[in-house]
Amino acid sequence: FLSKVMKAPIVFWVLDLWPDTLRAVGIIKSKILLRLTSYFVKFIYNNSEVILAHSRKFLPNIKKHTKTKVTYFPSWSEDNFNCNKILIPGLPEKKLFRVIFAGNIGEAQDMPSILLAAQLLSKKIPIRFIIVGSGRKYKWLKKEISNLGLNKFFILLGQRPSHEVPGLIMNADVLLVTLGKDPIFKFTVPGKIQTYLKSSKPIVGMIDGEGADIINDSKSGLSCSAGDVKG
Repeated sequence: FLSKVMKAPIVFWVLDLWPDTLRAVGIIKSKILLRLTSYFVKFIYNNSEVILAHSRKFLPNIKKHTKTKVTYFPSWSEDNFNCNKILIPGLPEKKLFRVIFAGNIGEAQDMPSILLAAQLLSKKIPIRFIIVGSGRKYKWLKKEISNLGLNKFFILLGQRPSHEVPGLIMNADVLLVTLGKDPIFKFTVPGKIQTYLKSSKPIVGMIDGEGADIINDSKSGLSCSAGDVKG
């Protein structure tokens, strides 16, 4: 409406594919609502001057629904890594292998697989998983860590201001990124990957598709398939 009134073109930046992502994480289960969302998304696509796609793998999916021009346009990290290390409360001074996961804690991030990996690693090496962030699965994660007797191996920092994240990340030996096994996540690039790359810390990904390609092609770390706990 504003585009018509102001006679201004719309540039639409797609960071997630809807309604596919809504279905994959279980936010909307009603087929009717998913269909309505699909119509709404097509309406937006068709009324945009150009569509920017966050992931290269988004391009074919978007082009199926519209004749609007689509081009690849990745996101970036904020340039705020010229800061001091922020000490993490509860992290012992003795040498431990430190894995940091920063970002949303939800269905898409496959937290159960992280816990299973932590169980395996906790029996082999002195390790700590430091979780920075919050989300729909945060309370579940906190409870499950306790149920599995993994309190010693996890430090949950909760939601922190974005300007603190670079200082916290500096404590890491590796940075962890995960996504679930749903096919839609093969197209998705978690925003944390750009921040991780900016930090120059090695990345470990339990992730498929575009996210894994970025890690592997940039030689910034190692990846295994989504849900591959032993990997």
